Amino acid sequence: MPKDFFAVFSGGGIKGAALLGAVEEAKSHGLNFVGWGGTSAGSIVAALLACGYSTTELREHLYDAPYSRFFQISAWRTFFFRYYRGMADPSALLNWLRDLIGRKFPDLDRVRFKDLKGGPLKIVAANITTQEIFVYSKRTTPTIEIAEAVLASCSFPMMFPPVSHGGGEEVVDGGVLSNFPMWLFDDEHDEQNEFIPVLGFALISKPTSSKNSSVLAHVFSVFDSILVAQDRVQEKYMDIARLSNVVRINVGDTPTFSRDSSRDQQDHLILAGKEATTRFFATATVKFGEAEEVPFVERSIDSVKRMVEQGQPEEAISTIARGHIVRGGVARDTGLLEDRVLVKY
Repeated sequence: MPKDFFAVFSGGGIKGAALLGAVEEAKSHGLNFVGWGGTSAGSIVAALLACGYSTTELREHLYDAPYSRFFQISAWRTFFFRYYRGMADPSALLNWLRDLIGRKFPDLDRVRFKDLKGGPLKIVAANITTQEIFVYSKRTTPTIEIAEAVLASCSFPMMFPPVSHGGGEEVVDGGVLSNFPMWLFDDEHDEQNEFIPVLGFALISKPTSSKNSSVLAHVFSVFDSILVAQDRVQEKYMDIARLSNVVRINVGDTPTFSRDSSRDQQDHLILAGKEATTRFFATATVKFGEAEEVPFVERSIDSVKRMVEQGQPEEAISTIARGHIVRGGVARDTGLLEDRVLVKY
């Protein structure tokens, strides 16, 4: 069974606590995560895990996170929105991130991507200057501070101002363009001698509509709708191999944005993450990550046998692979019919 995996986390505001429960459960099945990536709330979890935090440590920090300060609307900033370009001061979130990350790097004043010693960390934001997805990583942005990258990925438009790293370009919340970036480690796959699979953790919300007449509640409701709709579109066009690698965490009607988050709510979300991951492994067609040797002719249907007999092995391989993928697996071709290996990732 392959032990090493990349983890990708979707965005979801305060619902991100569910990701901790999911990671805990995945690790209990023997998975070792060697790279982390995510958007918005997912970028917070990814960054802190990449910096050396355990899920147990993060649980306590999420319990104590000052959510009311993160989303504290300033009348002054709202009135002079044209200047501030954000109704809330981002310094509360930035300083919280800097403090947590800094505890794992006590000898550094600011922790940058180049300072990471472990596997890759990739954080997704939206570049509103070039209108493109922006990915922070050790390779692409080695000198940028990790806390600033996470802040950019969480900078919900109107709530927080865009983040600029110089050069005139500005970035905002990654959820605007890619709330669940299952493609994040495609470059690593192209370069690896040994394939490392990706396991995605997606936060699935129950559609809700805000009846609160405040401007802020309306903005949150609209942005929530954008994230939910975007996730559905991405899932619709995601290839089956990737889709079979997604742990779908049902977080119900928990709001994406809230100034209050109780310990009970956090515990409920963590439990939801654990339960979703348990179901994922329990329903796998074969043991998760375990190679399944498939005798090519013996298990093949008659039409596939005929393809082989007629000198069409490529078509036969494609037919078997499609059937296996539909059942929740990922086909890997060693190049020889007798060595065909199908794997559930």
